[in-house]
Amino acid sequence: PLEEGNNGHFCKLQLIWKKVSWSVTPKNALVQLHELKPGLQYKMVSQTGPVHAPVFAVAVEVNGLTFEGTGPTKKKAKMRAAELALKSFLFNPRG
Repeated sequence: PLEEGNNGHFCKLQLIWKKVSWSVTPKNALVQLHELKPGLQYKMVSQTGPVHAPVFAVAVEVNGLTFEGTGPTKKKAKMRAAELALKSFLFNPRG
């Protein structure tokens, strides 16, 4: 049986499992939107709130519509904008 101290086999199996499980994780909204509409430009719209708790707003234009996401980081705001844009495909599937 494989044990943690058995010449490191257990650790190697954990690393292999991490690689396998990483490859089957679902794609995030940014990746999905990029696959549907490559080359989109995201723009930083604003930064509000105090320095210790900022709120960023990022916008992306898709099919002539602008989607604005907000969040505590630029990355989360960008992700939210992509999520909103993806949801628009449910109501306007022509893309």
